[in-house]
Amino acid sequence: MYTENKDKKGFEYIVKSLIAGGIAGSAAKTAVAPLDRVKILFQTSQPAYEKYQGSILGYFRALKDIQLSQGSTALFRGHSATLLRIFPYSGIKFMAFEQCKRVLIPTKEYNTGPRNFIAGSIAGCIASGISYPFDLIRVRLAFEVKSSPLSISQVCKIVYNEPNHLVKTKGTILNFYRGLTVSLVGMIPYAGASFYTYEMLKKRAMDISICRNDNPPPALNWWSTVTIGAVSGLIAQTVSYPFEVIRRHIQVSTINDTSKQSSFFGTAKGIFKRKGFKGFWVGLGIGYLKVTPMFAVSFYTYEYCKILFNIA
Repeated sequence: MYTENKDKKGFEYIVKSLIAGGIAGSAAKTAVAPLDRVKILFQTSQPAYEKYQGSILGYFRALKDIQLSQGSTALFRGHSATLLRIFPYSGIKFMAFEQCKRVLIPTKEYNTGPRNFIAGSIAGCIASGISYPFDLIRVRLAFEVKSSPLSISQVCKIVYNEPNHLVKTKGTILNFYRGLTVSLVGMIPYAGASFYTYEMLKKRAMDISICRNDNPPPALNWWSTVTIGAVSGLIAQTVSYPFEVIRRHIQVSTINDTSKQSSFFGTAKGIFKRKGFKGFWVGLGIGYLKVTPMFAVSFYTYEYCKILFNIA
């Protein structure tokens, strides 16, 4: 029997993997919160910070600008909403991935790249769909550059009362899902590639241990887990980044003009018209700076929590 699937049907395993994933995601997002805020400002073409785009140094100048003009706490603006989103998102993502693996990879012989990619994509889409409103609120909070930012409740009220072209009315819960479609499309390569890369590199590392006649083969050490996690994040960010940029623009499109509600293709066309092809990659450098430690911390924390909770 494939030992990685041992007892995964049990309620205890599901709950513990959910909690482990939530802790992992929260730790990872906290580690990169300032970089995440600057990336959102760049992606959404915030006028006050466009001058910093185009170089690595610009990212650090933007961080310094935020700190000097808005205070150190502004580097974490929107982070409370991030944690509200990331705990259920990350917890559901890791738990769903384990359950998808249980079905798609019942034995070691089925542990292939495509099956891990499919399992990761399904898990990412499920988690994203459930937690998406928190992501939209977080982006709207991070987009604010005023010295007296709006609270979460104020942003929720504004978003809820914005007109919606689908239902032709104001005051609908659908406003909290603006950009969900492009999010789910982008999640397929993002989550799929991250779990595919992590599982395949982890499998390769374990195979090397077996070839060295370590009996039984040891668990990966911390630096191996961190390195594999970082590489998986870099690949995932690269293949899915344009979708993320489009999603961010859709999420903030109604801030200055409530009648401006762009579609996926309309938003993509607008980005290309203003900045050309490179507009879909704005902020990618800081994306790399962000995902390297984020995925490293996330996967390491998850593996550590699995050991701690005795579900490894």
